[in-house]
Amino acid sequence: MHNRNRVMIIEHDGCSRRTLCDVAEEAGFVVAEIGSMSEVIPTLTEFRPTVVSLGLAMPDADGIEYLRALAKARCAAPVIVSGEVEAKILAAIEHVGRSFGLSMHRTIGQSLEPCLFHEALTEVELPEEEEDAWCPREQEIRNAIANGDLLAFFQPRMNLQHHDFPHVGTEAVMRWRHPEHGMVAAEDFSATAARSGLIGPLTETVLIFVIQQLARWKNVGLGLPVTIDISALQFDEKALPERITRMIAEADLEPDLLHLEISESAASKQLDAVSVSLTQFRLNGISVGLRSYRGQHLSPSELCNLPLSAIKLDRHLVNGIERDNDVQMAARATIAMARELNVTIRAEGIDTAPVAHLLQSFDCDEGAGFFFGKPQHAEQFTSFMQQRRLRNETNPGGSFPITI
Repeated sequence: MHNRNRVMIIEHDGCSRRTLCDVAEEAGFVVAEIGSMSEVIPTLTEFRPTVVSLGLAMPDADGIEYLRALAKARCAAPVIVSGEVEAKILAAIEHVGRSFGLSMHRTIGQSLEPCLFHEALTEVELPEEEEDAWCPREQEIRNAIANGDLLAFFQPRMNLQHHDFPHVGTEAVMRWRHPEHGMVAAEDFSATAARSGLIGPLTETVLIFVIQQLARWKNVGLGLPVTIDISALQFDEKALPERITRMIAEADLEPDLLHLEISESAASKQLDAVSVSLTQFRLNGISVGLRSYRGQHLSPSELCNLPLSAIKLDRHLVNGIERDNDVQMAARATIAMARELNVTIRAEGIDTAPVAHLLQSFDCDEGAGFFFGKPQHAEQFTSFMQQRRLRNETNPGGSFPITI
């Protein structure tokens, strides 16, 4: 897509939508029109807007749900929000959007008039001109699964309760070894995989990779647990706990070396099935956790009924913890709740020393992020663990270096 100016207009009223389209086209934008929630994620994936305009008067879901959908799809485009609501509510909507990790460009407390829309569009800082961006096709992903091109990279998870941040576990993240595009991160193809019903096979492939790598590490005396994300779609399979337990046993591994995580939002959508599977995992010695936790989808009572080993603070919550007092309060409250539930509290997305030390002061148990180390392929990560072990043996209690 050669035109770098692309706006996605989410507006219920057809007449208003067409007027805004005319304004955008006159300003040099290519336009995609959205009239319902079901169109959001497919359009984001295929159209890749550089600006999103959201009208709040959508009949099928409120503005917060639309912002949540944009965030879930990892929308990086600046967002313009408009609607006839009170200034206080509009300010709250902007705050919520930012807490979701969205770039809230402008909020307008009235129906979007052409002159205001044109002004908002011209204020947006657009990205540099780029070559056609690659969007994977379903068959490419199927071929990657069949050809063994999906693998896991590994990132260290550290104990925040100690001043030297000892290495206590590992996060597994999916990567696609693409013949033309190199190592492709999961977020660049997960939307296509979800629409194609391939999330389950993707996760299964990476799970097998992780279990095989755990066996290799065991053979060289490296036995730290690895955490891997499991899709909610897989919990429809009643035999999932038995099958994963069997895979671990066949690799001659202890079950506590594998930690499974499911997102809060996904767990809330099929709570009963998730609860059954998580209980079976725990009975078989496999730890289970809740990731991307914000407290927006599950009540405290629902959390109490899940046999969790850990809760992981959402990345967007961690990212805002330095500059936002409300985010700090939310993080403190979640950590306190985890203490009451007697579960480990973790954080992801720790990219700086101040964030690491702030979470440490909040009594967060464990954390991962670029501050401790970027995801690495298995060979690099094996070397890191061996060097770390040697350093601990020769200099116990030594300080942790920022880069690895």
